[in-house]
Amino acid sequence: MEFYTLASGSSGNCSLVCAGDTLLLIDAGISCRRIEQSLRALGRTLGDLTAVFITHEHADHVGGLDAVLAVFEVGEVIDSGRTADTETYKDYWAAVKAEGCTISYDEDRIIALSPMAALSIIETGDDWASSNDCSIVAQLTCGNVQILFSGDMTETVEKQLLPLFGDIDVLKVAHHGSATSTTAEFLSVVKPQYAVVSYGLNNSSHHPALPTLQRLFAAGTTVYGTGKSGTVVLTTDGWTYSFNTTQALTAADAGA
Repeated sequence: MEFYTLASGSSGNCSLVCAGDTLLLIDAGISCRRIEQSLRALGRTLGDLTAVFITHEHADHVGGLDAVLAVFEVGEVIDSGRTADTETYKDYWAAVKAEGCTISYDEDRIIALSPMAALSIIETGDDWASSNDCSIVAQLTCGNVQILFSGDMTETVEKQLLPLFGDIDVLKVAHHGSATSTTAEFLSVVKPQYAVVSYGLNNSSHHPALPTLQRLFAAGTTVYGTGKSGTVVLTTDGWTYSFNTTQALTAADAGA
């Protein structure tokens, strides 16, 4: 099984999960061309996407999906249920309806990907004041390997819903490494050995934030980032896993 966190020119977010014949896309804040390139790197021809998860409605998570839907057939779109009065969101929603695929909303659910892999949606609630806190949160399990996708959830959700989380191997860091997420309390529960931050070099939000990196380092976590390494690829057989990069982030990479 392969998990790609795709590099982007800004803070766009997009992850591709490949498990046998099953392809999942988590967010689409970057161009369709990057997704095509990643599939070709896996030796795959362009095919269908089993499902697309849109963690929430912000442009850096949804802005590329209309282009993706124009190229790929998608079986299901799983949406956070939040809407926005923006042209980007309107383009996304029009493309989803035109696709004619199944439309679902986040709720506790387990999606089988292969005999040894599944993606579990962790329902964190849809009534938070912030759209970021209403993000779809999901945990990918392949054999003994656990990867947590945390969307853009902030410390508000992390601290109030700590019992929903447990030990993992890899953390897809929330909100591009923003200082408002990835608290010490949260890290003490999930205990990731590795973390991946999706961010673009010289982004206007100055992600990743130094306090976030320092909390990860204090937890003993090795951190990789798309701004430094480009597309970050994790490959696992369910017992061991490896990355395509050894360029770990340091404090000097904060705000890059």
